[in-house]
Amino acid sequence: MKASFIVSLGLIALALTSYTLLLLGICGFDGGSASVQIVDLMAPVPYTVFQTYLWTVFIGGLACLLVGAVTLWLSSRMNTPFSVIITVMILLLGPLFIPSSKSSRSF
Repeated sequence: MKASFIVSLGLIALALTSYTLLLLGICGFDGGSASVQIVDLMAPVPYTVFQTYLWTVFIGGLACLLVGAVTLWLSSRMNTPFSVIITVMILLLGPLFIPSSKSSRSF
């Protein structure tokens, strides 16, 4: 169990490094204080690019650890690793195939 969380943390560090380098390449060191509306004109939040970066890092890290924890929990409950892989893929990719409502505010 400890090894899988170490692997998850390694993946988080790799993704965080690439995301940070990409954001620094696009916005530069002084671009963190710019408003998010510069990046997306219709963004309804008053955050800066740096605040959005921090939220992305926090939520992305939690999501990666959650997927690792769910996978570990499923592997302790199921008999074969193949069924765990299929179940996790359905949980991760399944919501992509649910059509979004055209009347919702988030569409």
